[in-house]
Amino acid sequence: MITAIYEFGDKGIEKVIINGKSREPKKQGRFTDVYDEMTLRGFICRRSRESLVCRKPENDLDQLRIKLEDHDWYYSYSDDARVQKSGDLNLEKIKALIKLTGQEGMALYNELAPEMFKGCRL
Repeated sequence: MITAIYEFGDKGIEKVIINGKSREPKKQGRFTDVYDEMTLRGFICRRSRESLVCRKPENDLDQLRIKLEDHDWYYSYSDDARVQKSGDLNLEKIKALIKLTGQEGMALYNELAPEMFKGCRL
């Protein structure tokens, strides 16, 4: 799995780390430009305030791992309908990937899910 981390500052991209190795950015871009380009290349991206973490899965099990690690397990407690809708959509993607990957996917789910969600029927 390829992992790319982009750190942003006032002037755009300040630092790029690919698979643990730091390098200077080849070009400058805004946050949304980098996000759009990386998702077009097949990366799954998650943002924080000052960085963008993009990971490219090599297979369905990698994709499931990324989805499980990034999932907001407590989204249903939110008062924000957007958060609940996003959580529902992500959970449906997780279910589809578990169905696709079979017992390996379910084992990964039980490994990464918080204790209260382990063993749940999906």
